[in-house]
Amino acid sequence: LALREELDDRAGIAGLVHQMGNVNFFRGQLDVAFPLYERALQLNEETQNYKAAGYSQGQIGLIWQRRGNNKEALENFRLSLSFFEKDNEEKGMAASHHQIGRILEGHGNQDEALQHYEKALEIRERTGDVLGAAITYGQLGMLFYVKEDYEPALKYSAQAYAIFTRYGSPNADLARNNMLRLRQKLPKETFEAILAEYNIKTEAGSKP
Repeated sequence: LALREELDDRAGIAGLVHQMGNVNFFRGQLDVAFPLYERALQLNEETQNYKAAGYSQGQIGLIWQRRGNNKEALENFRLSLSFFEKDNEEKGMAASHHQIGRILEGHGNQDEALQHYEKALEIRERTGDVLGAAITYGQLGMLFYVKEDYEPALKYSAQAYAIFTRYGSPNADLARNNMLRLRQKLPKETFEAILAEYNIKTEAGSKP
């Protein structure tokens, strides 16, 4: 870092500072990570590295979210989305849409949340981000459950479960629970047909 500062390598400094932020973020040291991400964001903006700026801005949003300040989190996720759009960074765009959807859903803005989930899903499916798509399927399943629209809720939950199981993801348990609670909400024939559509054995949707 000192050498890059001596050389005035602002892009290199921004990358290192962002990584230092990541180390502290994953250690749970949010107060240490926050100013590191802010510095990385400033340097990325100065060098017009919009892709990197989007990721730094998104991490700031995650910190606000973990602190329970969803208003600030939402603002930062919207800003990260705008950076990603400038650089056509689709992975980042999908992540931002997904996070925006989660916050909006939490505030009861289901229709607007749905729009953002659908945008995230379109990108993730088109770019082959299978696990990312599964995460969004899971969120859509929960959203439709709250809307009491149970058939799409089961379809999305089943898709999530099928992918998580295939990849050995621990998220499979949550997706299975989401399927399980829909068993009494739909006719048996419909429930079993949807599971069969995604090659899920009927016992996966039954209580152990």
